[in-house]
Amino acid sequence: MKNWKTEGQAQSSSCNVLLIESQLDNLVIIKKVLSSLNCQVITARTPDQAFMCNNEQDFACVLADMQIDGQNVSKFARLLYDEDKQLHTPIIFIAPTHKDEHQILNVCELNAVDYLTTPFHPKVLQAKVRNYIDFHQANKQLQGLLDKQKKLLDKLNLLAYYDPLTNLFNRRRFWEMAEKLEKTASRYDEKFALLLLDLDGFKYVNDSLGHDCGDNLLVEVTKRLTETLRDSDLIARMGGDEFAIILPKLASYDDAAVVAQKLNDILAEPFVVNNIELVISASIGIACFPIAGHGIDNLFKKADIALYRAKDKGKDTFYFYSESLRLQYDRNFQLEFELRQAISKEEFFLEYQPCIDLKTSTVVGVEALLRWQSEKYGFVSPEEFIPLAEKSKVINDITLWVTEKACQDYGMWKSKENKDFELAINFSPKLFTGNHDTVDKVIDCINSYGINNCNITFELTESALEGDFEDLDIGLKLLRDQGFNIAIDDFGTGYSSLSRISKFPVSVMKIDKEFVQAISLNQSSEAIINLTISLSNSLGLKVIAEGVESVEQIQFLLANQCYLAQGYYYSKPVAATKISELIKV
Repeated sequence: MKNWKTEGQAQSSSCNVLLIESQLDNLVIIKKVLSSLNCQVITARTPDQAFMCNNEQDFACVLADMQIDGQNVSKFARLLYDEDKQLHTPIIFIAPTHKDEHQILNVCELNAVDYLTTPFHPKVLQAKVRNYIDFHQANKQLQGLLDKQKKLLDKLNLLAYYDPLTNLFNRRRFWEMAEKLEKTASRYDEKFALLLLDLDGFKYVNDSLGHDCGDNLLVEVTKRLTETLRDSDLIARMGGDEFAIILPKLASYDDAAVVAQKLNDILAEPFVVNNIELVISASIGIACFPIAGHGIDNLFKKADIALYRAKDKGKDTFYFYSESLRLQYDRNFQLEFELRQAISKEEFFLEYQPCIDLKTSTVVGVEALLRWQSEKYGFVSPEEFIPLAEKSKVINDITLWVTEKACQDYGMWKSKENKDFELAINFSPKLFTGNHDTVDKVIDCINSYGINNCNITFELTESALEGDFEDLDIGLKLLRDQGFNIAIDDFGTGYSSLSRISKFPVSVMKIDKEFVQAISLNQSSEAIINLTISLSNSLGLKVIAEGVESVEQIQFLLANQCYLAQGYYYSKPVAATKISELIKV
């Protein structure tokens, strides 16, 4: 400003003091008195100038003459404290000795914190100003600490409520907002849907391409999700590759299906991550308020049940929660609990399905079939309990039990008939994930019974070959290198091809009974059987037809060079004690 000037200490001074004084002589004296303090003195000749100056700079305190050329400095005090409600810059008024006590008290009521009467001792002025300078500096330090604390709190808040990778809400924040949204929906009788979305095949990306690629993929997934959803929709990353979404204020529950399909479609389009094209999909479980119940915790559980069903139904789809789903979920939960105790309670037993040489009608092998007679649920189908066993890792203990029991029965048959034949044991692909401890134990068990490895066949369903399973390939090669046979069961019901099967160490193909039982009824099934037999023979694979129940089927298979079969025409699955009779020459 042109009407006031800055004088005093060097630019490195730690704080400023504002001096309002119209008399030049007094101004010079006061500045000289304050020159020994760690401050820079800013001067103003009128209250208006002082007010403008105060708006532009920060002051430790203000020294003000009580009367400046007829302008009452109280005007400045009022303006200062109207504008400066937070800092309250302290004002020290300098009053002539002829001012009476009443006038001084009026000045103090203007928010002045101190006053001096002239003449005053220089050390008194220095002491007063020094106190305010020290207070100002301490306040600045405190403010700096508070600012750092605020930044730290902001950072902690960010970590507490947001996912650091995607910047989406985390589980905690999403839950809080979801509970508030439910209260609003209840008050205004509104509908909303909770969607749990899980990426299909994400684990393969992490395992094969690394977590850096997986993280970048999650960021790209987040972009597509947020671009597809409305601004009013809530979305959070719940952890790993699972996302939660709430669609508020739905006009119809069908709207949730429309959004879920859009999300499936947008995520099915290829991603380019780290210069690699990736194709994934998503499974979505949906629970709607209020028809699925109240309470966010309850809705999450039901959306999770629906998500599990979506994955079970083939992935890349969505599924709404229903009461029938809950009942199935409850049953599965109880079955899984009972399953963990089935071995110790001796509820498992084996039956054996003979494999027949069609040219001689003799038994050349048997397939061990696991059965479960639950004390609580009665007979439970393998189609129901095997997936639960795989999910809960109980499959490892079950496989060891099956192997031990089948080897015992094999030894019994061998001692009676002194005849070599093949023993087939069903294997889950889950046994090959991670380490191969269970596979090693199975091999040790077989060796302990002195059974030739070439007489043992491990059967896997065709669906085990779907996807990319490096561990499976390694595990199968381990078994093949030790002389075991590998069979693909139920061939034709999955989505693999013979070209894909040729990449695995497979030695036996088993044609699914669905095609065998359609012989003479469905030309397409006959064509599939012919093609499978022809290509398998060309690859040097043994072929076994399952589900043989008629002479016509046997004649067709023999005519097309398939010489091994299983089925009710020869024998249903039977107990171990009856196998000896069947394998007699």
